[in-house]
Amino acid sequence: MYAVLFLPWGILLWIWSRWTQERAVLTDPWLPQKDALKEWMACVRQIRNANSKEQIVRPLVLWQQMVFKVLGIKTSTPRAKEILKGKSEILSQENIQTIYKCYRTVEDALYGIETGVRIGDWCDETTKIAGEVKFPPRNWKNVFAVKNVRPWIGLWFFCLGPSLHSEGASS
Repeated sequence: MYAVLFLPWGILLWIWSRWTQERAVLTDPWLPQKDALKEWMACVRQIRNANSKEQIVRPLVLWQQMVFKVLGIKTSTPRAKEILKGKSEILSQENIQTIYKCYRTVEDALYGIETGVRIGDWCDETTKIAGEVKFPPRNWKNVFAVKNVRPWIGLWFFCLGPSLHSEGASS
């Protein structure tokens, strides 16, 4: 008997919980870097599957941009030396050095300097580094942060508003 009474509240609580978790993903402060990491890997796949030098240039430039986004470096002129200046929360200093070398290789290749690096080895190295990126785990407090709960509370008042108003009017 009581289960039937609490079932709608349980369903409502479950829906609210799922909704706030989805909002937490959308409002994740690391979301731009996570998206950039996915683009990074897509660029590496394009480079690996390229059949000519012309097919490699655009993905290499995009890869450079994604490296800066993943590392959270904001600069108007992305250069390899900028990578060494920043402090990263998501990569070790050793991995930063490796990314610097990979980035430097791309700079040299794009500006016509012979690097002697094989594309397959470069792709393997950048893929390995991408796998080393560790974002901080999502904090459970972020799920229930005001920015994630506020829309639900607004919807709740929007739905209850007319019934609360009608109860006040009938008294």
